Amino acid sequence: MTHAKTPAKGADVNATKLAATAWADDLFVFGHSLSSWITDYVDMEESLAVGSMSQECLAHAVALWKRAGMSAEERDRHVFTDPLSDWHPAALVAEPATIWPDLVAQGWLFSQACCCVAEYLGSQNDQTDSVFDVMVAEQTLHVRHWQRWVEMLLGDQRTRPELVESLTNRLASTSDLLQPVLPAESVRQGADENLLNSWSAHLREAQMRIGDAAVARSGAPAAAVDGARRPISDGDALARLFGRIREVRSKHPEWRYEIYD
Repeated sequence: MTHAKTPAKGADVNATKLAATAWADDLFVFGHSLSSWITDYVDMEESLAVGSMSQECLAHAVALWKRAGMSAEERDRHVFTDPLSDWHPAALVAEPATIWPDLVAQGWLFSQACCCVAEYLGSQNDQTDSVFDVMVAEQTLHVRHWQRWVEMLLGDQRTRPELVESLTNRLASTSDLLQPVLPAESVRQGADENLLNSWSAHLREAQMRIGDAAVARSGAPAAAVDGARRPISDGDALARLFGRIREVRSKHPEWRYEIYD
């Protein structure tokens, strides 16, 4: 598995915090999207696995929010009361999957990106940061889980077409994936290209392992930095997701579970 190599030290601290916060938001959104598959599952064992991955994504989100300096009150406010227009999720996670092959494609791509980003953010520090080490280790297990499903679905002619279509569409939605971590302007200036190269190489390696010509022909992912992320709007699927998340707080504003502490 190829991850980002260590870039030059001394990166802007505020930029790193902004990147961590944006990626935490992506992890939070995907983790909650996964949670719906705990009950709407393909089998019991998979339900348990999805539940574990959902919890780990949420835990990683909290760890990154903390790493970015967000207090418990700020995290609580961000999740339960901040305007949805303050959330700018990556397109890859902004549209929750409604069929299993699409969730497999989404989870596979997102977990690969998580590994690259966690290692990259960890490399911004002069000292070893166990937060990012744990994230890389756990997201690597997620990659392996989704990889097994990718190979299984591609190997069955009944499910292969749906997965190829989902992979192609999800790959096409990655143009904004790394943008908060690696702004397009810095790429154009030739700075910190390691993360982008790692992301592209990681996908190429995975595609070659699968040996699926149709997926390979879908081409390399978009630059992953050029797209502009858009905020969540009222009609989005994520707005409905947040409606469910925030329902208990709207009915009982005095309740504080400290879930994201």
